[in-house]
Amino acid sequence: MVAAVGAAAHAGCTPDFDALVGGPGRGGAGTGGDRPSNGGAPASGGTHASAGEGGSPVGGERSDSGGAGAGAGENGGGAGGVDAPQGGAGGDLGASGGASGSGGAPTPPSVGGAGGAGGAGPNECAERFADCNAATHNDGCETFLDSQESCGTTCAGGDACTALTVCNAGECVVAQGVVELSIPFSATGQGQRFAQRFSPMPDLTLKTLTMRLYAPGAETSGIMTIYPTDKDFRGGPGVPVSLAALNQGWIDVVVPMGEATTTFDPLAIYQLTFDIQSGVGPWEPVTKIYIDAIWSSDGVISDTFTASYGQTVSSTMLKVDGSAYQWLDALPVAE
Repeated sequence: MVAAVGAAAHAGCTPDFDALVGGPGRGGAGTGGDRPSNGGAPASGGTHASAGEGGSPVGGERSDSGGAGAGAGENGGGAGGVDAPQGGAGGDLGASGGASGSGGAPTPPSVGGAGGAGGAGPNECAERFADCNAATHNDGCETFLDSQESCGTTCAGGDACTALTVCNAGECVVAQGVVELSIPFSATGQGQRFAQRFSPMPDLTLKTLTMRLYAPGAETSGIMTIYPTDKDFRGGPGVPVSLAALNQGWIDVVVPMGEATTTFDPLAIYQLTFDIQSGVGPWEPVTKIYIDAIWSSDGVISDTFTASYGQTVSSTMLKVDGSAYQWLDALPVAE
């Protein structure tokens, strides 16, 4: 079993809210009851303390105070109660939000008012992501379905992929189409920088990038640090990963983009940068790191390297002579 690598501070880290096509809403408040003692004339909004309050899936606390409106996110508004301790229940789950609640019966005059409007319904997520806790949390599309730890196509989860397979569309398969990074380390503390550029530059504010990596035979004390670079060439929050973790099999590294600060702005990401630094050795004749894919949580970035290395580049500033990158249709058999 392989584990996903969590975020560590490179320049600060902010929790991710995955991009939504339609975010969750909340139902509106119910109208006031018809009883004048609960606020105004019939059909007007009441001023009673419980009139139109609440946001639970049921209506208002008192039948003469009007239905309270919808439950959070996925439920429609409740109907007003009819001589009942509570208003009507929330509406059913809807693909585009629950329907509005219906009004209370015209008699007796103490029945509750109409329920609030329906919520926005489940989030529409980018490919490979899902909103699995919509009923309890407003945190977007938080679940990565193609995770190496739980490979599946639904929120029910799936199986962990073996070390030498990758999760692709809910199935554990042999990696097809990879970028090979080669670094001929020969001393402690050497560094080589590569990057994957993005064009056009995406807005990844509060999003994440997931990068799938494997480094068979890499020496165990080296470090690979992965971080975004904005349009002004400033580095954002990053994740350090030991080569010891990478040489055990394919793993997912999740890199949060965070929010804009005085030193980094994820509104326009120029590239995802990866610095590889050698440890104390011994080193392979050539350290090789493979990239299977890079995804953003909003689906804007989806580099799966099916036929080429895309916009992979290497640095002329932080480099080890002889380093290179190339595209392969699969891992070499010896690996």
